[in-house]
Order: sequence, then structure tokens, then C-alpha cells
Amino acid sequence: MKLIAHNPGYQRQLGDALYQRGEFKAAAEAYRASLARQPKDAQTELNLGRALAQTLDWQGAGAAFRDALGARPEWAEAHLSLADALLHLNDPGGATAEARSVLRLTPNSPEAHFALAKALLGEGKLEDAVNELRESLRDQPEFAEARLALANALRQKGELYEAIGHYKEYLRLRPQDADAHLALAEVLKARKDMPGAIRECEEAVRLRPGDPGAHHALAVALETTGNSERARQEYQRYLELAPNAPDASQVRAHLNRLRASK
Repeated sequence: MKLIAHNPGYQRQLGDALYQRGEFKAAAEAYRASLARQPKDAQTELNLGRALAQTLDWQGAGAAFRDALGARPEWAEAHLSLADALLHLNDPGGATAEARSVLRLTPNSPEAHFALAKALLGEGKLEDAVNELRESLRDQPEFAEARLALANALRQKGELYEAIGHYKEYLRLRPQDADAHLALAEVLKARKDMPGAIRECEEAVRLRPGDPGAHHALAVALETTGNSERARQEYQRYLELAPNAPDASQVRAHLNRLRASK
């Protein structure tokens, strides 16, 4: 039994099993034990990095991904994982370089285009990021994360009409995303489509009834259309859910003015 426990293959399999159970810290320890007996094993280094990423140890994850690449330099999967770690470490330039390495190794990879787009967004290169997101979706149109990122980027650029289409397509894929419903509501409001904005806010409230921000967004949309009675109800619900919010005193004063104007 002692020989088995000290076998690097056994330790890696143990790490994999612990990872699958969501025991990421224990998985990382098992991977480290495997590497102590079999250093520079690229797959184990990659697995260690992924386990550390799940614990939000991005510094450790990045180091493990670099070690994986030291053992296997042309491994697209490891470059992709390192790009993600570098983004979390606020190094978008490094992430861009890693994502470009992935594209060099796998030119038609939607995930590589998406990784590069995220890095470019981190560098403030909005137009280039939009182009990469379009490339990501060209071969994989149901790539939900890329679809949402494109919608957000187009919204940031002020291209609201196209952004609406991408939000709707994303919500077809992920209808339970309350944040996306609220984002779409904001764009519809900017386009003066208040009935549409109200519908999206109502859906966000339905999905997440305990979210004060959703109630506040719905209240504002209702008030804009002149539906003061329902707006008062939603402002009241916001205050019940977030009585100590930074803007609670202003919302309370506004609600009192609405009540006084009945």
C-alpha cells in the first residue's frame, strides 16, 4: 500500500478524482506529490494549474502552466490556460502573447480567438477585440460566452442595434442569465424601447427575486413610462432588500416624493 501511495501515477489519478469531486486544494496537493516523484510531467503540471485556478491562486496556477509549457512548449491547451491566468493577474499584454501562440498552433480555434479577444479588451483595444469575437463565432455560432462578450463590446462601442441582436441570441442559449436580461434592458432603454426594457427587467426579477438591483432597474423603467404605482412598489421592494445601500437615502426620498404626488 505504501508503494502505491508513493507512485506518481497513483497520485495523479487521486488528484483527478479529487478534482472531479470539487476538492481542489486536496487535488493540488496530490498533483504536487506526483510531481515530487516525477518532475516536469506536463499533464500533471497542467492539472495542478487548473486545480489552483479553482482556488483562485492565480499566481500558483500561472507558475504551473509555465512549467507545463517548459516541458511541452508547443501545447496549445497550456498556452490557453496561461492566457486566462495572466488575465486574472492583470497582465493583458502577456495574455495577448499567449493567445496569439494558441492561434499560431491552432489557427481556427474559437476558444483561441475568444481568449485573444478577452486579452485585447484588457488592453483597451476594443475594435480588435470585436474582430476576434466575430472570428470566434464564425465557426462556433453557439459559443455563448463569446456571444455575450460581443454584445457587451458592441454596447461599449455604442453600436446598440447590433448589440441587441447578440444579447437576444445569447439569451436564447442562456435564458436564465438575469444579468444579461438587465444588460439588454439597458440597451433597449437607450433605444427608447421601454416596453422591451420593462419585459427584460421583469424577467430578471422573476429569475432573481431577491436581487435589489433588478427591482431598482424595473422601478426606473416603469417610472419612465408613467406607471408610478408599480414603480413605487418596486422602489419599496428595493429598499426592503437593500436598506443600507449607498443610494438608499436618495431612493427613499424619491419614493416619498412619488407617494406625495399620488
